[in-house]
Amino acid sequence: MDWLTIGRKPAADPAINSDRVAYPQGYGIDKYKRGLEPPSDKRLIELACEDVTKALRERSIRSLPAQRRREIADASTPQLRAQLAQIERGLALYRSPGAMAAVLTEGREMPAAVCAAAPTAGRRGMAVAVDH
Repeated sequence: MDWLTIGRKPAADPAINSDRVAYPQGYGIDKYKRGLEPPSDKRLIELACEDVTKALRERSIRSLPAQRRREIADASTPQLRAQLAQIERGLALYRSPGAMAAVLTEGREMPAAVCAAAPTAGRRGMAVAVDH
């Protein structure tokens, strides 16, 4: 498969994507919503390459131990630190339902293991809401 075929598959505009479906998160959705021309072939290739590069970077970072990821984040630029935070959030979402609750509620709900280790007003071993 070539990069253009890969880029056309998730394109927002059904006139250029291979499924002939308007994808709400597809490449060029902003232009499609405004009725403008879809992205050029060159731009579709660029977008596909960016997504694959990002996915490979995330996969390699996800395989590192937590301490190593922290070291990388500490030595990173603010922009890279923001990207790493998104990756960490994604990792937390897949760890457990409790971890997912903590991520989605920005720490107001904590996993049972965290609650069991810390003194709380809730019962030991239960996920509780935490007011900040």
